[in-house]
Amino acid sequence: LASVMRALGEAPTRALLRGARTLSTPWVSDWNRVRQEIGLTPSSHHPLFEGQHSTLRSLGIFPRVLGEPQASWPTAARVTGFPFLRDPSRHLLPELVDFLAAGDPPLVFTLGTTAVNEPGNFYDVSAETARELGMRAVLVTGPKGHISRYGDRVIAVPWAPHDLLFAQSRAVVHQGGIGTLAEATAAGKPMIIVPYAHDQADNAWRARRFGVGE
Repeated sequence: LASVMRALGEAPTRALLRGARTLSTPWVSDWNRVRQEIGLTPSSHHPLFEGQHSTLRSLGIFPRVLGEPQASWPTAARVTGFPFLRDPSRHLLPELVDFLAAGDPPLVFTLGTTAVNEPGNFYDVSAETARELGMRAVLVTGPKGHISRYGDRVIAVPWAPHDLLFAQSRAVVHQGGIGTLAEATAAGKPMIIVPYAHDQADNAWRARRFGVGE
């Protein structure tokens, strides 16, 4: 970020930050609503720009292999490792269960919760790549998608618990969101990361350096 700011110059950088603050302002209303629900006082801070570090404790919910504590961190910061929520009611769609049982472990292609809203031709290219490789594939296309089949070897589903699906996969191709990265790593599967935005390029770099993905 510092190198980008130096390259842009002071005025464009300030304009860029003002724009980012304006675009993300709607998020703050949800943040303040949650604060109110749990009995905290109203705040004038924007949580992406100031006030994000508690004097009591700040948690880095990732493992040290992806990021060691830094000298510039707040003194109350601690690295905890990935948090995993395992809802006991989670399940795979019946159509997906049948597909997984009908052949070899598939490639899984997913874009997480953000990039899935603007997938471009990601899923078309993914399906064609799987066909060219002679492999089966699962496309997790998000809430706007629906269950569909592309021949006998490719299925698209709108959702699937990552831990249940990744455990039965051959490899995972994903956008590099920290949650998806955590689940693919926990499943012990090879992965290819196609960064979309936010922290995803950095997560991809760290995963490659750690030796769990390309």
